[in-house]
Amino acid sequence: MHPEYRDPSVKKIQIGFVISIVVLFLGWLPKLGADRVFWYLDNDFAHYYLTGALVRRGVNPYVVNLSPLYGENEFSPTRDIPQPSAPPPLAVLMVPFSVLSPFESFCVWTAVQVGALLLGVVLLLKTCGVARTTRGTLLLMLASLAPLGMFAHLRYGQTQALMFGSVAVGLVLLLRVQGWAWRFGAFLWGVSASLKLFTAPLGWVALRHRGWEGLCWFVLGFLSLWGIFWGQCGWDAIRIFFLSTLPYLRELSVAFHGNISLSGAFTYSQRVLAGRDVLSVSLVQTISVLLVLPFLLWERKERTDLVASTMMVLAVSCLLSPTAWPHYLPLLTGGFIYLLAKAQRSAQPEASHVVTLVLYVCTGVAMGYISRGDMMTQVVSIWWGPMCIIALFGLLCEARRESGFFRR
Repeated sequence: MHPEYRDPSVKKIQIGFVISIVVLFLGWLPKLGADRVFWYLDNDFAHYYLTGALVRRGVNPYVVNLSPLYGENEFSPTRDIPQPSAPPPLAVLMVPFSVLSPFESFCVWTAVQVGALLLGVVLLLKTCGVARTTRGTLLLMLASLAPLGMFAHLRYGQTQALMFGSVAVGLVLLLRVQGWAWRFGAFLWGVSASLKLFTAPLGWVALRHRGWEGLCWFVLGFLSLWGIFWGQCGWDAIRIFFLSTLPYLRELSVAFHGNISLSGAFTYSQRVLAGRDVLSVSLVQTISVLLVLPFLLWERKERTDLVASTMMVLAVSCLLSPTAWPHYLPLLTGGFIYLLAKAQRSAQPEASHVVTLVLYVCTGVAMGYISRGDMMTQVVSIWWGPMCIIALFGLLCEARRESGFFRR
């Protein structure tokens, strides 16, 4: 049972929360090309769709040049991603969407993403005991759709919102003590992590809170879509993905301004300050990924509830991933809900809400778009995103030290 809490400031904070995010949303609207009616013509969804269509026909997508296929399938013929970059599990997920026309598929895909995000928000609000009134829930659902990260996600047809919803459903199931529900929750986490490999540390959370059986179910879920891809396209397609596509993704991660991961910020900074790569991109990204291990060892010694562990791992995964674009930020939504729950139970709830609100807004503008200007302005711009994620992680660490109210 969650303790009852009624604070008149909460309602005002929620309203201010929504107003601030909507203002932020409108401010970034022109920057993201919102004047384009048909986003699907020239975004990441285009090569996801084509990759799924190739897998449906049993073709190895990683040896196909996508450039001529864009114009042949209603997409922009000038799309500049010739090589499929989606991991095999994501390619398998796109197979049923490739049966529809590109426009119909994009509409359904977008509806699935929005639905998954809202489902995840509602489940976590209920689990954490936040906004038990209908109006409060609707306000926070609106707020989750409005920031730059979600808008960029929809603009580019990405998949992190679906992953967030899957993680939230899995989390609710993992909190159950008996039956097969928690096993399916671990399995669902594995499927979700296979879509974007940087979330694989969720397997540690499954191990930490459900033992080796939890990890086994996670691994089974992780391998399930890989197995379908192997049956459809063969082992050689998987080999080519690791040998050629992953190096291509490494270079792609630093080819555009706006990678807000720690390694992306470091690489961009050394190029601005030194004019070259003092440390190679592969070395920087390898060091960044290996930093996950000390975090996992530290987290193992802490008495942390399941919800806090999940949100901390997602924050660290985004921070230390070789790439973390603004459309990754919907994965952090659960962390802010957790902080709001803790804030409502603190001695100074209004101040805690303000801190959470400010951090949420700051993370929303973490795109690092200031690519023109003097040298230091560019460096500060690109480090803004990682520092906001670090601040979120710090607040989660502080919050989870309080009395856990989700511990199994």
